[in-house]
Amino acid sequence: MNLLEFAIQSQKYLDDIKGNEFAPEFVRLRTESFRKYHWKLNKKGEKEYIITISLGLEYFNNIIKYWDNPQNFGPVPITPKTKNDTMDKDDIDYVENFIEMLKINKERNI
Repeated sequence: MNLLEFAIQSQKYLDDIKGNEFAPEFVRLRTESFRKYHWKLNKKGEKEYIITISLGLEYFNNIIKYWDNPQNFGPVPITPKTKNDTMDKDDIDYVENFIEMLKINKERNI
């Protein structure tokens, strides 16, 4: 199952959960997603995790929405001016990492 399929399946499941069951199930699925899909190989061929922006409850919806066009994700278009004027460097890095994570998983398709 690739990341997109996992996101669709997880979001459908979460949409049907009510009450106190939602939070632990969301955390469980988000953690599983991180472990399975938030990694890349570094120059030494070792697995390293990709830390992305915290997307809260929209995490799975954003994967689904931006799968085909990851470059469109972000609170604002990321440009050199944006990097200097309006966003914290860490926030920009996390947004760029989310885009990278989507692209890597789309290419990997696992």
